[in-house]
Amino acid sequence: MALHDGGGWFSASALLESVGDSISRTLLPIVAVSVLGASTAAVGLLNSLGLVAFLLLSLPVGLLGSSDLRV
Repeated sequence: MALHDGGGWFSASALLESVGDSISRTLLPIVAVSVLGASTAAVGLLNSLGLVAFLLLSLPVGLLGSSDLRV
């Protein structure tokens, strides 16, 4: 994969983002249980709070993106 073109950099960044996301989603519950002694309900709450940012930001960012297309 040649990184000098735009597609190579995009693919590499998407791969690294995916790996980082998978690691954080796997390690956060393990750390919460082993270090903090969290219950299953607390781990579920942590996982759901991790997705709230996507819910809160998706509509405003979508509106910004679609407003640029109408110009």
